[in-house]
Amino acid sequence: MTARLQGQRAAVVGGGSGIGLARARALAAAGAEVVIAGRTEARLRAAAEAAPALRWRVLDASVEAQVVAFFEAESPLDHLVLCANAGGTIGPFAGLDTAAMRAYFDNKLWAYLHALKHAGRALRPGGSVTLVNGAASQLAAPGMGALAVVNGGLDALVRPLALELAPSRVNAVAPGVVETPYWDKMDAAARASFYAAAARGVPVRRTGRAEDVADAVVFLAGNGFVTGTVLLIDGGRHLTPNLG
Repeated sequence: MTARLQGQRAAVVGGGSGIGLARARALAAAGAEVVIAGRTEARLRAAAEAAPALRWRVLDASVEAQVVAFFEAESPLDHLVLCANAGGTIGPFAGLDTAAMRAYFDNKLWAYLHALKHAGRALRPGGSVTLVNGAASQLAAPGMGALAVVNGGLDALVRPLALELAPSRVNAVAPGVVETPYWDKMDAAARASFYAAAARGVPVRRTGRAEDVADAVVFLAGNGFVTGTVLLIDGGRHLTPNLG
């Protein structure tokens, strides 16, 4: 496994923390040369200092011109991972703030669309694109309407793009509840309660870890016979929606 991607080049957009950083480290451990990109220079710098195998570059993928410049600078690539942490907007759909939803759409949906629009010219033939979406696209849950719209739209794009970008491959992962800094907006007690409830609600009886998702990304990058697939990484939540 450690040499599976030896000599290949990968970019992780949104690779400064959480799942994105775990994926970047996993790709580097598999032998790839990895650049992480995101909006926050301090976070990227800290991540690269902790993992010297990683390079970093500031990128706001919601700005199309920045995406074009990024690919021009980093081409050619063998693998592209899109893992923007756009924050999301959660709550009953009728009460969601329209401006907050537009910001979420800009920072995730449009960021991904910009990258996908221009990725083809940066990828070597036979390369891969892996989108990090979310299980909200697959599972019904109150308060997750905005997340379902964005992630569901991106899931729907995987199959046509797998045909358009062939022989390069396009896949997505849809994680369930994964313990990452995404949930730090909750206070410690509320977060612990949320994690405990999430663990009770899945057959594996635990929450996800960033490494669980990172392993799946390395698999999708390294397996040249998988494309057009959305892989659920949710501990089995989709099997037993009423469990717990």
